[in-house]
Amino acid sequence: ESSFSSHLKNLLNIFKEADENSLVLLDEPGKGTSPEEGSAIAGAFITEMIERKAKIVVTTHSQFLKNLALKLKEIEVATVEYDKEKREPLYILKYGVCGSSSAIMLAKKLGFPEKVLKKAVEFVENKEYWSW
Repeated sequence: ESSFSSHLKNLLNIFKEADENSLVLLDEPGKGTSPEEGSAIAGAFITEMIERKAKIVVTTHSQFLKNLALKLKEIEVATVEYDKEKREPLYILKYGVCGSSSAIMLAKKLGFPEKVLKKAVEFVENKEYWSW
């Protein structure tokens, strides 16, 4: 069984049981498959939980889910503050802001070669590669 299949089974079990008395905790929902489809399923699941009035906490790096959260008045967004100089999280929640992943900064901190980091920055800045 794939990790995504297992993830879907867990979501389905929650879907069958959740109601206004439920607290649903999701860590990176939609991972383990194409980011677009995984995020779409997670977004549909989250909106269903909102309709049921379940309390839901979601952690994500998905830009789709961040954008969805900013559009839904029922959702309050927050980020963990990050010390860019030390390249480490401060573990302080800042409400009203969606954070960024800082993946390239972390890769740099861990010693990835500058050539690789430069190419990663190019990919992020030039979205043409998305259509390959």
